[in-house]
Amino acid sequence: MNTELVESLAQAILSLSEDERFLLSKKLHTESKSTPGLKQLDKTATFAKLVKQWREENHGVSSTNQMSMHPAYQQIIGMGESAIPLLLRELEKNQDSGFGH
Repeated sequence: MNTELVESLAQAILSLSEDERFLLSKKLHTESKSTPGLKQLDKTATFAKLVKQWREENHGVSSTNQMSMHPAYQQIIGMGESAIPLLLRELEKNQDSGFGH
């Protein structure tokens, strides 16, 4: 999956209402009932590290362009399809975080 498509999907997810994101997250969770392997746990840890870095380094930044061009954000987008459920969970946990705006 190319990065432009993943970024488009991420933007589409971010534009969903809270209820729509919950339903999508629930659907994705039920479709992937397998226990996460080591590789998935590594991706989850990497994602969490990148989100933390992005938040810390974009505190007080209002430029959407600047935030979306940040290296941590670009790395999240570069994670491809596997980042989508992680993005949904992050938005679910931290609705007021501003992540993705």
